[in-house]
Amino acid sequence: MTAKIVSFRKPALEIGCTACGATVDAACDCGAPYMPADQRVAEFDAANPGRPTREVAAALGMNRGTVSRARNSGAASAAPERVIGADGKSYAAIRTRRASVDDDDDDQTADAEHVEGLRIIAARGFFNRVREAKEIATLGPLLPSDVTDEMIKAAESAAAAWSTVAHNLRRMITHV
Repeated sequence: MTAKIVSFRKPALEIGCTACGATVDAACDCGAPYMPADQRVAEFDAANPGRPTREVAAALGMNRGTVSRARNSGAASAAPERVIGADGKSYAAIRTRRASVDDDDDDQTADAEHVEGLRIIAARGFFNRVREAKEIATLGPLLPSDVTDEMIKAAESAAAAWSTVAHNLRRMITHV
């Protein structure tokens, strides 16, 4: 007769977030406190200066956002000014906005571009509404129970509005 020895795994200890209270199973139960992300990033940065955020995140098994937040917190060392990319070249770690000669000109240009963008969006929206109106008009017959007085009034109002739109558009191109 042989006996099978069964060992049961100890229940995992839970560690929790001090801010939101979320908990996860601890990777070990040695009793030592866990190292915060900002400390891990600071130690990695000290041992590997100039490494980009993506590389640090991959090496530590963290999300890039976690590495960025850790670098921006007061506890971690500051993000490096220059990093060495995967291609071996040196790059500025932080991209700065180019200073313009005259911010007022930039604001006016941005406003004009915004207005032009709104015009394009309005034109696309107009043609989408036209297409939708045509599709609704060509639907098969509705059941009498589907039709309400509100629908009839809305259709009459929409027809009047479309008539006004057509009239205004015609005036725009003939009185330029």
